[in-house]
Formats: sequence, structure tokens, C-alpha cells
Amino acid sequence: MTYSQSVSLQKNQVYRRGQNIYSSSRSSAKLGPISTAIICLALVSLMGIVYLSQVTRTNSLGYSLSSLQQKENELKKEKTDLEIEAVRLQSIDKIKSSQVASAMTQIKPSGYAQ
Repeated sequence: MTYSQSVSLQKNQVYRRGQNIYSSSRSSAKLGPISTAIICLALVSLMGIVYLSQVTRTNSLGYSLSSLQQKENELKKEKTDLEIEAVRLQSIDKIKSSQVASAMTQIKPSGYAQ
């Protein structure tokens, strides 16, 4: 058999009637038990690292939230203290400008007994 006959024979075998022209070669790459275990271990390690990073981030945000809530409580307390002080100062001014207070006489300092 000559070269040209073998080439034409190969082409005829490929282009037979009712056959697909495209042929795919399947490479069966199989993983062994050690490779599978290493891949599983790597995936579990990766998931663990992602989990720990999320927990750490959540804890740091929780700490920030806690400090902000504490600051909020301090500011609310300071606000109520300032409101009480403002009301107290306004009441002193009202008392001084009232008619009853203007009708009162000022006391003079008395001497001390010796």
C-alpha cells in the first residue's frame, strides 16, 4: 500500500456516511487518593481562612460599634446635664425679674458678735 492510498483510505474512513466529522479525543485524567486528599485539604484550609477573616472583621466592627454606642451614651448624658443646667439658669433669671422678687428687700450684712 502506498502513501497516497493510505491517506485517501484514512479520509474515507473519517467521512463515512452517517458519521460526525468532528471527533473529540477524551483524555481521562484520573486523580489518585493522595491527590484527592490534598485537594480536599487545600479547599478546607481555604474555607477556614475565609471564615477566620470574616470572624475577625465582624469582631473588629463589633468593637467599633461598642465604642460608638458608649460615646453616644456619654453624649446623651452630657446633653441632659446641659438641658438641666440651662433650665436652672433660666429659672434664676425668671425669679430675679418676677414681681415678687422685686418687692423683696435686700438684706444687709450684719456684724458678727464678738
